Amino acid sequence: MSRADMLAMLVLAGDAIADGFVHVTPVVSSFHFLWPGKQRLLVSRGAFTCDLPLSSSAQNCLYLWHQRRWMERVMTTRRRLSALAGLLATLWSLWWFVGRASLRAEPKVPDEICFVAPAVPYDPRSGLQPHAPRPVPANARCPVCGAFPSRVPEWAAQLIFANGDAYFFDSPLTLFIYLRNLQRYAPGRQAAEVAASYVHATGDGGWLPALQAVYVSGSTALGPMRRGNLPAFRNLADAQRFIARNGGVVVHPADITADRLQDVEPHRMPRAADPI
Repeated sequence: MSRADMLAMLVLAGDAIADGFVHVTPVVSSFHFLWPGKQRLLVSRGAFTCDLPLSSSAQNCLYLWHQRRWMERVMTTRRRLSALAGLLATLWSLWWFVGRASLRAEPKVPDEICFVAPAVPYDPRSGLQPHAPRPVPANARCPVCGAFPSRVPEWAAQLIFANGDAYFFDSPLTLFIYLRNLQRYAPGRQAAEVAASYVHATGDGGWLPALQAVYVSGSTALGPMRRGNLPAFRNLADAQRFIARNGGVVVHPADITADRLQDVEPHRMPRAADPI
């Protein structure tokens, strides 16, 4: 075996000791696939070079070794780039799905919305008695649901306190919810301060005292809140004729309990209620 062949075998062996030099690394002076008659070998940590011709078997071994090392470096680089790309993709996904989640999420609608409905004070110039029923103002808001009772006059109701302050409701249902829960909708007021309450009579549209009316519950006639809304009648006969056409049952003011109201409007009416 020539000296050049021995050096090539030392290169293939990896770390080796040759003439006192530990690391032996091939350096090809031309493209590795051309293989001219002479090869230049550089032994690291030294200046030893060899220009001796290599045998064909040594050339093939050295070529295969160089190709393997080159492929190993390529695959190592690819693995590192793939790992880096995976890390970047993971970080981008976390940024998008976590950092941007608050922008994509729909705002949560609160379970309870507070509407501030100011009282309508008594106007002596109206010519009405302080506790008599009044026309529904166009801008009055229902203190329970915030609706405009003037838009559904056939269902509207009203309540007047002893000092002349009036509140207007979009239906008898919200009127009774208000009456049964004054501490929630009218903090600081007492049931004894309620001077009068009125509802519209179904059919003729006139006002009648809320505690003297006859109501129908569970009918197919939907009011402004898309429920029965307790249509009011002047007498039992009118209520029965309505039931014959629309279904439901007769209820009196004493029957409109907190439990009945809570079944219709659970988020507005607790089970515990104030006396009327």
